[in-house]
Amino acid sequence: MTHQQTYYVWLQRARMSGLRLVVAQTVEDEPFCRIEPVRSHSCSEPVAIRLQIRTLRALEQYVDGKSGGAGRGWFRLVFSPAQARRVIARGKLAVIIGIESSDPLGCSESMGTPACTAAQVDRRLDQFRRLGVRTMFVAHWINNAFAGAAFEADAKGAFINIFNRLQTGAWFTTAACPAAGEGEELRTLTQGELQVLAGFFRAPRRSRTRACPPTRRAGSATRGG
Repeated sequence: MTHQQTYYVWLQRARMSGLRLVVAQTVEDEPFCRIEPVRSHSCSEPVAIRLQIRTLRALEQYVDGKSGGAGRGWFRLVFSPAQARRVIARGKLAVIIGIESSDPLGCSESMGTPACTAAQVDRRLDQFRRLGVRTMFVAHWINNAFAGAAFEADAKGAFINIFNRLQTGAWFTTAACPAAGEGEELRTLTQGELQVLAGFFRAPRRSRTRACPPTRRAGSATRGG
């Protein structure tokens, strides 16, 4: 619902046109997952990320199978700069596994209180590294115990703000920018917009009668900016 997928043939065509390095982002956002009326897996972000890494490895094997055997495909997962350079020198596509998730380490927050310990974070980081992850967004759509999310404008931003409230117990906190044209306008969804969303998803129904914070312009140096 929030990100695109790429058919492997499209990626193959990009490689044939000269693409040699790409980051395959594993993506999940628990609040968005929970509004899906039908889903195929857990909404736990670490669990969903591991499933997607498994799929990437299966894709590498699939391309190998269509290319004559193990290691012969053009789609190669890489785990170090040296390995990436070797793959690129052979004219193949070096693929780095990344994470783009709101709560990749299972460390959300509730009213400012972290939902994890330092030891849990260290253990989960080690697990992802062993799975082959080499790059990570520590925050995405929703605030967590590490960082604030980047704001989106208009109805999309207001929709995300609702899910920040549902998961963390707080609305995004914003402040005025020093100059006009900076930042994003964070506004409230209208009752009509909420009514339409509530017809499809359960979560917005609980927000239809809640008072959202007044519209403010979000500054890049503020919490959540």
